[in-house]
Amino acid sequence: MKSLRLSPGKHVLEFRYTGLNFDTPDRVRFRYRLEGLDPDWVEAGTRRMAFYSFVPPGIYRFRVIACNGTDLE
Repeated sequence: MKSLRLSPGKHVLEFRYTGLNFDTPDRVRFRYRLEGLDPDWVEAGTRRMAFYSFVPPGIYRFRVIACNGTDLE
């Protein structure tokens, strides 16, 4: 697991992620969560990027769930 330490100040964070499905890559659906900031999972659909324009000081963990179908359960 990689960690990232930012200096104080305002930053924009962008996370890019992917999931593998060689048969039907357009069917891969995602949800993500920045633990410590997001109260629940964020439904991203087919989007493979997450933006955060302001993250207060703290310790966080970014998580992604990928599903090959239409439902993430």
